[in-house]
Amino acid sequence: MNFSRTITLNPPNSISAISISNRIGQWLSPVFLCGADYLSLVSAMWSAFYMREFIILYLFPGLLSYPVPNYFYYITPMVFMGFLLYERMYARRLPFWKNIELVFKVCSYSVVLIIGVFFVTGIMKDMSRILVALVWVTSFTYLVVTQYALKRLLLYFGLWQKPVVIVGAGKTAELLVQAFADDPGMGYKVAGVIEDHYQERPLAHQYPLWGSFSDVKEAVARSGVQDVMVAAPGLAREQLLDLVYKIQPHVSNLIVVPNLFGIPLANLEAETVANQQALLLRIKNNLARGYNRLFKYTFDIISTILGGLIVLPVAGIIAISIYIDSPGPIFLSIVGWV
Repeated sequence: MNFSRTITLNPPNSISAISISNRIGQWLSPVFLCGADYLSLVSAMWSAFYMREFIILYLFPGLLSYPVPNYFYYITPMVFMGFLLYERMYARRLPFWKNIELVFKVCSYSVVLIIGVFFVTGIMKDMSRILVALVWVTSFTYLVVTQYALKRLLLYFGLWQKPVVIVGAGKTAELLVQAFADDPGMGYKVAGVIEDHYQERPLAHQYPLWGSFSDVKEAVARSGVQDVMVAAPGLAREQLLDLVYKIQPHVSNLIVVPNLFGIPLANLEAETVANQQALLLRIKNNLARGYNRLFKYTFDIISTILGGLIVLPVAGIIAISIYIDSPGPIFLSIVGWV
């Protein structure tokens, strides 16, 4: 494939590399997300109460109605918010399913802590267990939906986009860019690419080309972009170290992407040894532990139930439509041999 393009040695300055919406968004997005999560948790508490009082009691009239103090709807969400902040949910750019996993853990830990506090203080004897279970379900559902919808909305207005410079334009960088495209909720936007062999790299012709590896220090410093990803695993150790030492003083976040695509890294832990000069990557098999298997099975069961509750009304509407359109059995049955 023949590419012809003049390499650009002068990257845009910080004003053009980082748009006004990006600058505003890096401060306002966490505030919006935090506020929206708190409101969704308050809504989840009220929803759980009304579901218990008007649906559960209607289906099971023998159950007692428990009065719930008003502080429950406004103070209890703060427990969830504490865990969300502890997990740095508003400072991290997480893939969609990783975000759901953390929300699941946050809701589980929060409910367990709330139950423990209620037992110690004696509140639990006057609290509906069904209400507490519904609080978990509604909180998890509301948080996932709210975060997904708000991130998409912020992304639409350019407030959730985070400019990133990619050093390297080979296969690893292409996989990285494709991951950003497949999961736009992460909000990463490629501001520029730095590559030596730009003529041979299609990626270097899809995004602004800011120079070669020898220009990386000047390019990153002048751009003002605070996130750089080095996706050039084929570099020699000395070259990689040289890039890191040149980039690190000018950015807030420097990510080195090794060529480990295809290896299951969901349970990866990183450690440093030899006075922090050697990096160890440990891939744990969490399912080898019984409590993790129980946690996974619980998540699978709850997800299946929630999915069933969502699908059942749709299936019912389809079944009714089929019956109205053509009276008779809804399911097709064939008798005999074909």
